[in-house]
Amino acid sequence: MMKHLASFLAIFAFCWAGLAAASPASTPAPKPAASPPDLAVGQMWSIKTSSNLTAKVIIGAIEPPQDGQVTVHVSIVEITGADPLTTISHSPFEKGALVGSLDKLLKTGVKPPEGFVRGVEQWKAQDGGVYTISVEDALALTVAMLHRPPPPPTPGAST
Repeated sequence: MMKHLASFLAIFAFCWAGLAAASPASTPAPKPAASPPDLAVGQMWSIKTSSNLTAKVIIGAIEPPQDGQVTVHVSIVEITGADPLTTISHSPFEKGALVGSLDKLLKTGVKPPEGFVRGVEQWKAQDGGVYTISVEDALALTVAMLHRPPPPPTPGAST
C-alpha cells in the first residue's frame, strides 16, 4: 500500500509540475531589458531620489572612453533639500553611475551654468577623479562636508 501511495505521489508531483510549467499564469513572458538612455550634451534630466533631496543635471561634456570608462561632465542645478547648495557647476560622473541616477529627460539644448568650463579645465589639470556613485549620494556627501565643523586648530600653529 505504501509503495502504491509513493508511486501515486511521485506521478502526481510530476504531472503537477508539468501543468504548472505549462500554465501561462506561472510563466510570465520575459520583459525586454530597458536600454540605457542615449546621453548627449545639452540634455537636462531629473534624478531619481529616495529622500527630500531633488535636483536636475545638465550634461555639459562627454569624454571619449578611457580604460573602458566614459566620463560624463554635468552641472547639478535646481538643488532642493541640500541647503545651502542650489547649483554645482561641475561634477564628473562615470557614465553607468550617472545613467542609474537619471529619471526623466526634461529638455535638450540646455547650456551648463557659468563655471562649468572652468570646472572641467581644473578637473583635467588636476587629473581629477569621477563619481562612481549616484548623483543623490554625491550630493549627500557634499552637503555633509559643507556642514562638517572645521577641524580644531593645531597646537602651536600660528593663525
